Amino acid sequence: MSSGLYSTEKRDFDTTLDLTKLRPYGDTMNDGKVQMSFTLPVPCNEKGVEAALELARKMGFVNPAVAFSEALDKEFSFYVVYGATSYNVDYTAIKSSSIRNRYYGYA
Repeated sequence: MSSGLYSTEKRDFDTTLDLTKLRPYGDTMNDGKVQMSFTLPVPCNEKGVEAALELARKMGFVNPAVAFSEALDKEFSFYVVYGATSYNVDYTAIKSSSIRNRYYGYA
């Protein structure tokens, strides 16, 4: 049985790759689907789940869902949140500096 995290509704996404409006690719090109995990210093309960959802919405997630949650101890909980981002980036405008790359340890 499905957990309800994935919709079977027919959605029409523009599946054309446009590097000026680059979005994450989850299930379908340009759907913006992302997954994020984090820990909160609160108990793992309904209020903790709602706090995780509210954080995801404030980070730009559209229709977020907690895919997984677990108590780490009495006062800390771990969450995996799935949703779609409403943001994109212009990949063609990104300039990469070899100095910056060396500083951050990239090849």
